[in-house]
Amino acid sequence: MAITLNSVTNENDAIVCSFSVNTREGVTAFAALASAGPDMSNGTKGPEFDNSVSQAWVTPTASAGDTVYVAVAAYAESVEVARSNAQSIAYQPVSAPPPPPPPPPPLQPMTLTLVEQITPADIRVHFSGNTPANWSRYEVQQLVNGEWVLVTDGIEASSRTWEGGPVPYMDAVRLVVFDTLGQSAASNEVTITLMGPPPPPPPPPPLHNSPLLFRWGRRR
Repeated sequence: MAITLNSVTNENDAIVCSFSVNTREGVTAFAALASAGPDMSNGTKGPEFDNSVSQAWVTPTASAGDTVYVAVAAYAESVEVARSNAQSIAYQPVSAPPPPPPPPPPLQPMTLTLVEQITPADIRVHFSGNTPANWSRYEVQQLVNGEWVLVTDGIEASSRTWEGGPVPYMDAVRLVVFDTLGQSAASNEVTITLMGPPPPPPPPPPLHNSPLLFRWGRRR
C-alpha cells in the first residue's frame, strides 16, 4: 500500500497530518510520527486511529521554533506495514489559554445612617462604608408606588453625605453603590426623619401704659 502525506499543520500543542492512501485493506490503524531528523529515527508516535481516518496527530518532544519531521504509518494489529513520505514543519505550539480570572468578591453595600428632611422638598442623606476599588457611582433611590426611583447619582466617591431634592414624597430611601464590573449593592432602607413644626412666633412686646396726668383746678 502507499500513503501520501498531503499537509501538516500546527494545532494547539500537536502537529496534525492529513494523508491519503491507495488502499485500506488489511490496515487496522494509522498513527502520526514525529522526529528531529528526516530519517524519522528516535521519534515520537502519536495515538493510533482506526483505518477510516484521513488525519492523525502527534505531539513532538520539541521546543517552539524547532524543525520537526513528521510522517504517517499504517499498522496491522500494531505492526507497521507502511509509512508515508516525511515533511518538515516549524513547531509552533499554542499553549492553552490562561484560566479566566476568579470572579470579583461580592460588592459590599454602604450603611445608610440617617435621612433627614431639611426643607419641605429637600433631604440630607448620611451614610458610611468603604468605597470599593472599582467604584462607579452612588445612587440615592426612593421607594415610590412600590418601585425604586432615582433621586440622584451625583455623589463623589469620597462623600458620605448628600443633600438636595426635590423629593416628591417623604417615603423610604436607600443608597445603591455600583462598580465598573457591573455589580451593585443596596444599603438598608431608612425612613426620612421629618422636620418638626415651625417654632411659634415670638410673643408681641408687652404694652406699657403711659401714666395719665390729671390736673385739678378751677375751670375758668
